[in-house]
Amino acid sequence: MDRPGSGQRFLGVGSEAPAPSGPEDSALKEAMLAQGRAASFRFRVNLWSRLTGRGTFDWEAFERRLAAAEFRRFANATEARRSLGWAGLTPDGRWLFGIAGYRIPFYGKSAMRHELFHAVQDFKSGLFQQPPGLLRSLAAEYSAHLWGGPLLGIPLAYGGSLCILFSVIYILSALAGIR
Repeated sequence: MDRPGSGQRFLGVGSEAPAPSGPEDSALKEAMLAQGRAASFRFRVNLWSRLTGRGTFDWEAFERRLAAAEFRRFANATEARRSLGWAGLTPDGRWLFGIAGYRIPFYGKSAMRHELFHAVQDFKSGLFQQPPGLLRSLAAEYSAHLWGGPLLGIPLAYGGSLCILFSVIYILSALAGIR
């Protein structure tokens, strides 16, 4: 998969995160649908949509697409460790989600909302169909941390905002040759 937000290397650096290839997970589907209906998640998405000039958010169409998505477990611990959370497309164009540890309090909800926000980004701007790039990946990940996961403390889904910031500083300093 070579689309941002779909398991592409974190910020374009490192090994590619694999899509979940295990069996379908009906409990994850139920949990993700519930998170997608949560008032606090919808409030943040509506706010993001309006503040970024994307207009009103069509929740009915989003829910239909989300309900038609695939929700899978990771096949093994290595696959789960390399991905933690995954959102992208199946070969037939449906959304595909996988989240390791989604039942863990606080982290699980944060990770689910993070990946759901990537689906929101795809729904509104076609994120998963766009070519990968450092700035696009950075914007997609940072936005998902801010708007997708809880705003209390450091978001835990996929490393947190501070990790993103330090990664960007490291990448930019490496590109500039600063040691």
